Amino acid sequence: MMKTILPFVLLLSVLLYGPVYPVAQAALPTLLLAPGARATGMGEAYVALSDDVYATYYNPGALGLNPLSNYWKSHRFPSDVTLVCIAAKNKLFFAEKPAIWAASQSGVFKYDGTQWLDYEIYFLEQNETIDKVVKRYLSLGDSPSEETALQEAVKTVKALNRIETTEDEEGLPDFKMPFTIALKGVKIICLAADPSNKLYVGTESGLYFYNGAKWKMYNTLDGLPSDRILCVNADDEVWVGTDKGAARFSGGKWRPLPTAEATGSDTVTVIAAGGAGTIWIGTLNGLIRKKGKSLSVYDSTNGLLDNRVVGVALDKDRNTWVATQSGVSRYKLKSWKKYRMEDNEVYTVKVDSRDYIWVGTRKGALRYDKGKTTFKQGREVTKGEGWKHFHSQNGLLSDKVTDIISQEKDVWFLTDKGLCSYDKAEREIGAFWENLLPEFGLKDLYHLYFTATWPTEDWGTLGGFVKYVSFGENEWRDEVGRLLGTFRSYDLFMGLCYGTNFGDNIGVGVTPKFIYSKLADVPVGNENRKGIANSFAVDVGYKQRDIVKSLDLGVTLQNMGPDIVYIDQNQKDPIPFSIKAGVVWRAIDDPIHNLKLLFDINRELIRRRDDDASIKEQGGESMPPDAFWKAIVTSWLDESFSEEIAQIVFSLGTEYWYSNFIAFRFGTMYDKAGSRGEFTFGLGINYGNIHFDGSYIVGTPFVDRYLLGNVLPGYEFDDEGSARNKQLRLSTIFMF
Repeated sequence: MMKTILPFVLLLSVLLYGPVYPVAQAALPTLLLAPGARATGMGEAYVALSDDVYATYYNPGALGLNPLSNYWKSHRFPSDVTLVCIAAKNKLFFAEKPAIWAASQSGVFKYDGTQWLDYEIYFLEQNETIDKVVKRYLSLGDSPSEETALQEAVKTVKALNRIETTEDEEGLPDFKMPFTIALKGVKIICLAADPSNKLYVGTESGLYFYNGAKWKMYNTLDGLPSDRILCVNADDEVWVGTDKGAARFSGGKWRPLPTAEATGSDTVTVIAAGGAGTIWIGTLNGLIRKKGKSLSVYDSTNGLLDNRVVGVALDKDRNTWVATQSGVSRYKLKSWKKYRMEDNEVYTVKVDSRDYIWVGTRKGALRYDKGKTTFKQGREVTKGEGWKHFHSQNGLLSDKVTDIISQEKDVWFLTDKGLCSYDKAEREIGAFWENLLPEFGLKDLYHLYFTATWPTEDWGTLGGFVKYVSFGENEWRDEVGRLLGTFRSYDLFMGLCYGTNFGDNIGVGVTPKFIYSKLADVPVGNENRKGIANSFAVDVGYKQRDIVKSLDLGVTLQNMGPDIVYIDQNQKDPIPFSIKAGVVWRAIDDPIHNLKLLFDINRELIRRRDDDASIKEQGGESMPPDAFWKAIVTSWLDESFSEEIAQIVFSLGTEYWYSNFIAFRFGTMYDKAGSRGEFTFGLGINYGNIHFDGSYIVGTPFVDRYLLGNVLPGYEFDDEGSARNKQLRLSTIFMF
């Protein structure tokens, strides 16, 4: 009895990938089914970009680089700029863009997530002039001195924007407004940002406040105890510390709080809000805890390591961390615990979003993990507690860390050699679906891909995936057509990925994967074996950023593994070993507009030995295919040079993001040997930490008949292989 199952399933398997690659030489073409609607919207040109969780398929080397891996980044400023302080709001609203502030003694800079700017972009409304906008920006009146200041500021603005005549200004949609016109001639000491990202600049001549639209200045004439502002806290109410005590802004007035009577010093070095109305005020001679009208004073006699307070921070458990020059003290439940920094000098203490305590010192940054506290048999037990040291040999620009801030998952370090940041990568989970062969109307043919990445602290990023391709339900019939039963056919692939970096710009990675293919779970023909096979394979990937400015390179070798056997051990088939290489050019990269152009080439590296000459050489027996490591070379030698080149598949794609919220994508793919072509279109939306993507294929014959018309030299597309026409792909990414 002949059971006719396998030929149909194998034919179906080839059809799944036939529209794109000439895969007749290899089994398991489903290994090459590309996931991720973002990538597929760009003609599957993605090997050099691979900057999301779907890099687990396209290029495991990308797992070793930001944004998939934790990343130390150095921030460059002009050579004549020496930063003295940094600031940021701690927590961003949902989908809010990051904003970090930095200052030298003479100017302010703002980081928008991409670049550092010393200006804002201002838009001119109808009938509005630069003079009017600048006057409002600086909160200037009409006095002669203010008119003079206005003219000087307008002159600076016009010079920056290269506006020389009235005609240059007419029809101008926007212009750059430099921060320096508001801070001209002042010496900056400190910065602070409130929860709405308003900026406070402490200087030698008063406090400057910037709400994103205009500046306002406060000094002793407004009620401050001194014009010399040494520190600012704007977490709740606005508090400032000066060389003549502290002051709180309440009810539109400044209300001074002298500190010398309590500590013997009016020089306030730091102020921190402790919640429930508690304020901590550090001075050169001790610490004040103010709650309502009650004041408590702490110094080296009752809790501190020494009297010179340089930092105060509160963790999520409401522990208070106080940095003095010789170490850190923790205040918890009215008791103190001391952490002395031997042979060192402390400059600051901060708490990040993960509740790590960071201490900036002369010998680097120290991070303290409080661990997890539990109670066993009535006793408090802490596990995982400990310190970790960061220095110039493992990420920092210099060992001397004078200031630290955090925003969401990232921590920023100001050193005596510049500013750097530790970008904590998000964990990502992705899910992808596509209905296969829509032109055939077979609803139970589909492709699912589930994947995740998990960045580790120090040694790269781990990833994994499960890929499932359903061939649907098939009938089992004998040679006369009688129905014997039904069965489901599918391919299942599972893999683990690992990527790490070499320097800032090179990532390498590897993906071992398990292969399980169930085409038929019943005996076929006269064989006792079922149409089931399993094997394994390995991918390796390489990604390099900025091979030239804004141009990245990616290379992947996919599916390096042994041949696979379904029925007959003498009929082994190679799996689709292939090479993919590509580049991506980041043509535009600013906060509003982002444009990338991508180009990939890929080719199967299969060398079979079942041609007539090989069979004759073997005495009528087919020779096995070349092993993958041989096929890297021999697969280029079995046909003429032009035929070998014709087996390369070309992909071209582009992606445009507007304000990092909505993306439009287009791509095309050409396969000369297979006489096939496709256009792809894609759309993406970012909503906070959730990303949605969709793509759509327009394939031959539509491409051939209506778009190309056989006008491309060397390419003659036909009406075959249109099974992927109208194919829809959907995917999502969750980041946490």
